[in-house]
Amino acid sequence: MSAARTRLADAQTQIPALEATAAAAVQRVADVNQQIDAHRANEPIKQIVIPGRPPPLLNPLWERWNQRLAVLLQQRNQAQASSAAAHAR
Repeated sequence: MSAARTRLADAQTQIPALEATAAAAVQRVADVNQQIDAHRANEPIKQIVIPGRPPPLLNPLWERWNQRLAVLLQQRNQAQASSAAAHAR
């Protein structure tokens, strides 16, 4: 019986660290979501229309903006996976 109590006590001492890790992972997801929202708020126009010159041109500023959005979305996916793993422990 004392071995079981020892294992239980050992497991209980790990709980605060696991909770802190899970909370940090949730915060990371929230931080990346804020970055995505701020980035989306600054989306430049996608196409530049020059009169007399069809078709419209892809705006190079939008291309860079879109690349950064892709990076942020990937970071969010990674943060969500880390958060799920932290909660599963």
